[in-house]
Amino acid sequence: MPTTPPTLSRRALNRATLCRQLLLDRGTGRPYDVIHALAGMQAQAPLAPHVGLWTRLARYSPAELDELYDGRRVVRSNLMRATVHLVTADDALAWQGLVGPVGARSVQAAFGKRLIGIDLDELTSAALELLTEAELSTAELGRQLVRRFPGYDADALAYGARGRLALIHVPPRGKWSASAPTRQTTFAAYLGREPQDAPSPDGMFLRYLAAYGPASVQDAQTWSGLTRLSEVADRLGSKLATFRGPDGRLLYDLPDAPRPSEFVPAPVRFLPEYDNLFFGYADRTRFIPDLRKPPIPPGNGARTGTLFVDGEWRGMWKITLTKKGKAGPDPDSAVLAVSLFEKVSTDDRAAIEREGAELARFIAGPGVGTSVEVG
Repeated sequence: MPTTPPTLSRRALNRATLCRQLLLDRGTGRPYDVIHALAGMQAQAPLAPHVGLWTRLARYSPAELDELYDGRRVVRSNLMRATVHLVTADDALAWQGLVGPVGARSVQAAFGKRLIGIDLDELTSAALELLTEAELSTAELGRQLVRRFPGYDADALAYGARGRLALIHVPPRGKWSASAPTRQTTFAAYLGREPQDAPSPDGMFLRYLAAYGPASVQDAQTWSGLTRLSEVADRLGSKLATFRGPDGRLLYDLPDAPRPSEFVPAPVRFLPEYDNLFFGYADRTRFIPDLRKPPIPPGNGARTGTLFVDGEWRGMWKITLTKKGKAGPDPDSAVLAVSLFEKVSTDDRAAIEREGAELARFIAGPGVGTSVEVG
């Protein structure tokens, strides 16, 4: 007779998530290994992954990620949910064929009415030629496409074409040491390889569980943007462990994946904006019991984010860099302000101040005076 899957409490799911995301104990590996283990990092705020790696690693220097960009071992590309992610080059090549059609559909929904009457295959071919020859911004691509398709809106042409292509956001965008407007080019031009043609979703589903499990099919679909993953779970069958969540929902996991005790203490952690933790689940109650909506602030990253206390989202942080007259581009001082949703214990407040001071020093850089304000 089939056995009944054991039930995991909300707190047990919380600790499993923190463990997989390196938010329970900081990792000792290299940034490349962490990016791979996390199945990528949310990166539409281009500097946010630097803070995400800092909070997950015992030792981290932004130069390490910058070197991975320079070596083309990691890339930023529109992947899961058609949003920008930082992933290893190998994962980008393996997954783009799976998630790319999701982006194409979303772009068609947004810009289709502004492209009525145009041959989309011809538009895509023209954009592919241009982006193979040069790294172009959206505005640059739009201006060149208007010459070939007069009478159409440049933005609609550019976004409509980009949504149908597999593209990479090229450095220095995303680097800590330098920045630039977003420019894109093709996988072949940048990596010398094309994405896999029609890959199986099984491997991606297993990678998701390694980084986010135990999780439901709905959770995996929310993270990836894919559908019909229940078929994948059924196909994998005995390769997966099954559980029930506190609401009775069926959850899947890798049999040998770590699932710490719910009584393991969780340290204070500062996360960047758009951290992948927030976008990895359909049901976020394991770390947001009150279902507060995740913030989606504008900006390049490394200036604001979220605060976790005892494994739950309990506040926001923002750093302000000021310059009082010293020559050069570097700031004179940095103030990290923490806004709590509710009161915390004296010990937690002290931990917030200690961790916040470390984050402020990381962002501001050496020789800059820092302070932390908790309110």
